[in-house]
Amino acid sequence: MNPTRNRPFGSRGIVAMLGAIVLASACGRAPQQSATDSEMPKSANAADETAPEDWDVFVQLVREQDENAIRFRSRPVSKEEFRMLLEGCDGLMVLEIDQSAISSELIHQVLTKLPGLRQLRFDGPVVESDLKWIASNLPELTVLNLPQGEFGNEGVQALSEHSKLELLRIGAPNVNNDGVRAILEIPNLRFLHLINVSIDDQVLKDIAKKNSLESFYLDGGGCSEEGLSELVKASPQLHFHWNQLHLNNDPHSHPH
Repeated sequence: MNPTRNRPFGSRGIVAMLGAIVLASACGRAPQQSATDSEMPKSANAADETAPEDWDVFVQLVREQDENAIRFRSRPVSKEEFRMLLEGCDGLMVLEIDQSAISSELIHQVLTKLPGLRQLRFDGPVVESDLKWIASNLPELTVLNLPQGEFGNEGVQALSEHSKLELLRIGAPNVNNDGVRAILEIPNLRFLHLINVSIDDQVLKDIAKKNSLESFYLDGGGCSEEGLSELVKASPQLHFHWNQLHLNNDPHSHPH
């Protein structure tokens, strides 16, 4: 098998990689890219169609230091497979998997052995205690993507002091306005994608005040088009999508 090498981009370029290399992965060395108005970074929602399909191949490449990213989302990873990361994988920087078949205890045990992890995507359900653990134990994380969050405001509050997190993508119906305000306390947050969160127009003024925020995607939620139009007016520099589209008054609007 000859899998295509799949190294992530440099610490800033990770989260700014857009367009064809579009929010699902982050961190090696490449020329730094600047954010444009095309798409959210690849680190959040794009699968790599050229990656190997065999979990054992992924792990072997990491152990041989030929690869520092595992993007394996075609099926849930088994606990036996996940345990393979306990040995020789401390150089892993990107991990994107469906962890739904793995216990929280084993997840914590393995992630503790991955000190250089920069990007994490879990496609399975993530509960409050797991998000708190991630916030406290993965200090190098720059990209966090949790589309099936079962956590609430208390979980995201734990992220508020994470100094290196730049990109956050969550699907979390139990997170409301107060939870989003806690998210906005993340000091270096640049990209935010909220899916089916329980927010309304009241929190949009707080989002407009987040000077570090470059891109905001919102799918679902209870915000009105009027309120979101006011957000776009107040933050003309913000790349904004509502349910995958631009608003009519968005200065960055273009066909998708």
